[in-house]
Amino acid sequence: MNTTNPIPVPVSPPSAPESMKLPSGGDILKKIQPNNDQFAEQIREIQEWDQPLNSSLALASVVGVYYLTAGNAGYSIVSLLCCSVVVRLVSVAALRRSIAKLSGNEKTKSIVSFLERLVLLSEEWFVIPSPQQIKSLTQTGAKLMEALLVFVCTKLARATDPTPEGALILKKVLGAISILLLGLQFLSLQTALFLIAVHQLTWPAIYNKYQTKIDAAFNKASGALAPYTDKAKGKIDELYVVAEAKISAILQVLQQKVQDVSAQMVQKYQDKFLKQPAEKTE
Repeated sequence: MNTTNPIPVPVSPPSAPESMKLPSGGDILKKIQPNNDQFAEQIREIQEWDQPLNSSLALASVVGVYYLTAGNAGYSIVSLLCCSVVVRLVSVAALRRSIAKLSGNEKTKSIVSFLERLVLLSEEWFVIPSPQQIKSLTQTGAKLMEALLVFVCTKLARATDPTPEGALILKKVLGAISILLLGLQFLSLQTALFLIAVHQLTWPAIYNKYQTKIDAAFNKASGALAPYTDKAKGKIDELYVVAEAKISAILQVLQQKVQDVSAQMVQKYQDKFLKQPAEKTE
C-alpha cells in the first residue's frame, strides 16, 4: 500500500449562516420574536447599509425580481424560482467539484480560496433552509400575520364605538381604506410591494446620513403648508359631520321602515292564525 502520497481530502467551504439575510424590516421582528436577535441585526445591517455589498445585492435582487415578473409578459414567480434553483445547484456543484480537484496543491491554494468564497457567497444569498430555519421563518411569519390581524381587527372593532376616540379611529380607518383603494387604481399590488421593499432598503440609510437636513427641510415644509393642511382638515371634519348626519338620517328611516314592516307582519300573523281558531269555536 502506498502511504507516501495520500489522497487529498477535499476541503469543504464554510457552511451557510443559520439565519437567512432577507431584505425586510427588522424592528417589528425583534419585538415579536426577541430571541432572534441575529436575524433582526442582519436585517438592520442591510437596511442601514453597514455592509454595502450585501445591501447592494439585496436592492439589485428586489429590482431584478420585479423587472422579470412585472406585467403580463413577465415570468411567473414559480418559473423564476425554479430557474434560480437550477443555477444555484449547478454553480455550487461545479465550484465544489473544482475545489475538490484543486485542493492539496500549493500552486492552486489562492484559486481554491477564491472558489470557496464564491461558494459561501452563493449559499448566503440563496440559502437552502434547514429544518431549524424553516421552523424559525414560519413561526416569525405566523406571529407577524397574527400581530397584523389583531391590529387591524382591533381598529375596525373600536371604530364603531360611540366615543370621541372611536370617531377618531373611524376617520383614520376610512381615510386609510380610501387611500388604499385610490392607490390600487394606479398601482398593482405587486408594484406597491416593490415600492415598499425599495423604501425599506434605501430610506433608513439616507435618513441616518442626512437626518439633520431632512428634519430641517421637513419642519420648514410643515410650517409653510400648515395653513393649507389646517384648512383641509377643517373641510374633512365638515364633510365628516355632514356624512355622519346623512348616515344617521338614513339609518333612522331604515329603522322606522323595519319597524313598520315588522308590525305589519305581526298583525297579519295575528289576523291569520289567532282570529281563525276563535271564529271556528264560535
